Amino acid sequence: EGAAQSVVDLVSKQTGFKPNDVKCPSGVDAEVGKEFECHFTGPEGKEYTAQMKVTKVQGDDVEFYIKTAPTK
Repeated sequence: EGAAQSVVDLVSKQTGFKPNDVKCPSGVDAEVGKEFECHFTGPEGKEYTAQMKVTKVQGDDVEFYIKTAPTK
């Protein structure tokens, strides 16, 4: 849930487009270095993938490095 919100925040900040269907895997451990993918529909209905990497964990606060690109 936090990862999905991070994707929404990043994409809307960088592009002005706010995705409303971000799907991330559940049960991913919040540990530094953990990588996973989230998916969402971007502008013009194109599918996008967000490459997620946990960069910092402090209590319930988790920070991510996020790289988004159209799904191939």
